[in-house]
Amino acid sequence: MKQESKNGGQGSWLVQGYEYDGVDRLQKWSRLGVGDTVLYEYDKVGNRTLSARIDGQDVRTYQYGAPTSGPNRLEWSRQEQGGVTTRTDYGYNLNGSIVERKVTDPMAIPLPTLLSEDHFGYSYRELNWKYQNGNPWETNHWDWRYRYNAQGEREQKRLYHGPLPDSIVGQPYPWVQYLLGGSKEQLAVWHGQQMTSPFCDTAWRRNVFLYPTEYITNGIGWNGVHEDLTPIITKPDGSKEYRISDHLASLRASLTPGVSTKYYDYDPWGEVLGGGTVARRGFNENEKDRENGLFSLGVRKYEEGRFLSIDPLFEKEAEISPYVYAGNAPLNYVDPDGMQRRGVASVKGMALTVGDGLPEQLSAFGGAQGSGGMIVRMPRIGSGLSVRPSGGGGGVASSGNWIRVGQVSSSVGARGGISQSSGNTIRANNANGKAQEAKFQQQNGGKNGVSIKTNQGARVVDNVKKDQANEIKTGRTPYSSRIQSQVKKDAEILKSNLGDIQGVTWHFYPSPVTGQVGPTLRLLNALQEHGIGVIIHK
Repeated sequence: MKQESKNGGQGSWLVQGYEYDGVDRLQKWSRLGVGDTVLYEYDKVGNRTLSARIDGQDVRTYQYGAPTSGPNRLEWSRQEQGGVTTRTDYGYNLNGSIVERKVTDPMAIPLPTLLSEDHFGYSYRELNWKYQNGNPWETNHWDWRYRYNAQGEREQKRLYHGPLPDSIVGQPYPWVQYLLGGSKEQLAVWHGQQMTSPFCDTAWRRNVFLYPTEYITNGIGWNGVHEDLTPIITKPDGSKEYRISDHLASLRASLTPGVSTKYYDYDPWGEVLGGGTVARRGFNENEKDRENGLFSLGVRKYEEGRFLSIDPLFEKEAEISPYVYAGNAPLNYVDPDGMQRRGVASVKGMALTVGDGLPEQLSAFGGAQGSGGMIVRMPRIGSGLSVRPSGGGGGVASSGNWIRVGQVSSSVGARGGISQSSGNTIRANNANGKAQEAKFQQQNGGKNGVSIKTNQGARVVDNVKKDQANEIKTGRTPYSSRIQSQVKKDAEILKSNLGDIQGVTWHFYPSPVTGQVGPTLRLLNALQEHGIGVIIHK
């Protein structure tokens, strides 16, 4: 399997290759043209035993099953990188969660030297509520505390102790507060600063002053991707950050109009590739804590390919180690809440264009107005993620498996797309119903209202261009009985190549009244199940 991507900051394509063993575990990952190839080996239940670059510059071995730990508990790992050898030893509590992590130099003379140590504390629900870096019995250690809501989602983190007391000016004790919705989604993020001295009405308490940093707009997810995917972040000054994610919900590009454009590439396990920036929420749309380098995936902490604690639902997949991430197939599965891996179904054709004729307000992606932007395509598993620059005219075009959504226009007219309103909000310019079909034909050609005979009755397709059938929907589209009938007929057309049709794609445009757009999750799953492409135009 191959994945290709390219952004405005790259001179050449980033091509990543993936190879799997007989039980669909990733056994080889490579960056073609860079000479960076890593091999992986596992035991019978999926615990990683070896990770090795073929040039020998980074070799890691893993040992499991010490009498004091357990058959799946990682006892120690050894890394040899650039002529330097380190060893990491792990300790566990009775519930199988890592409580201690110590890194040593085993080659030091006369005795191994301790390089760093981390300690983790857990609540009665086995949620990580404490992280300490350094010897906790000495004053010069760091101590972070975490608080969770009733559903196990983190709602607060703060520095509890640092090498210097919190009474010293210039020694910040930061706080982060997350405003969560009823489905555990983040709605806003607040940062805060703890005062260096008690408030006037108390002899010992410190006040904390919080200020907002992000207001989050949550989008719809799809099968395997959680519902709180973030397409837009609004800053306190009113500026907006537009985010583009791939089929794993991993952030691939972010745009702040007139300010900056950032791009993100990852290795299979979530580490940002060399030279890339690090987002607060990047891999799988989850947060990586800077204090310990671990991802916060719901109820569990995650480091490369492995969780620090046992899957609460491990009995559902008893044949796999309860510490393994995504069954060692990180492009085919996700586990955003640490509870159970979820398969990522086909999202063939889902795309979003940024750039390519952007108005001045949104031209940061390509630089000057009219310059090339980028496309993110969410393919079916086995095809990989595709990101390609878009150039040329508007509308929707396809060449083979490459799909381009039309230009963004700053005015209402025959060209569809997105405009920037005076209130710095996105509004749709597309009319509904037949008007949208006519606009689609004007932009892309083809013939509208084509009738194709199926075993279930005639299917009138909104637009057919050569061997491609296109269905046009406006607003939020439910999985009604009429829609179910259309999906079944399209599936038959696609399977039997009726009318010489080779591909079927459903296009969803925003409602000019409500602004809502896209299929419901049931409809999206049905389309994916039958291999029908989906493009959401925003």
